[in-house]
Amino acid sequence: GCKEGDIGCAVLSRVVGHYRSSGHMLCDAGSLAMSKDLAPQDASFGKVLGGELFLSSVSQEVGKLTGPGGTPPDYDSYPPGALVRILPNHSCLTAALHPHYFLLRGGEVVGVARPCR
Repeated sequence: GCKEGDIGCAVLSRVVGHYRSSGHMLCDAGSLAMSKDLAPQDASFGKVLGGELFLSSVSQEVGKLTGPGGTPPDYDSYPPGALVRILPNHSCLTAALHPHYFLLRGGEVVGVARPCR
């Protein structure tokens, strides 16, 4: 398997709400932003970079974020409006869903690339 540092693609998403009674948060990355390939090790659609937060299910426009194994997430670490970088399970398919890519170096945007279509 690969480590987080080996992955060269992430989708920037925003936390749009907390649903404590249901044990999840919502973000604005659904199936139109992420591949629908499930990861075999954690049955999620992606993992938030640098945290124990997973994209556990997706609808067309939004995704549910939960802790490991579907446990409630750490709400205090991700208030509504917080930006998260989600590592996809299938970067090729995820990249194909977007019209352009921001190229980063050391956390700074150094360019924009557009796919050939």
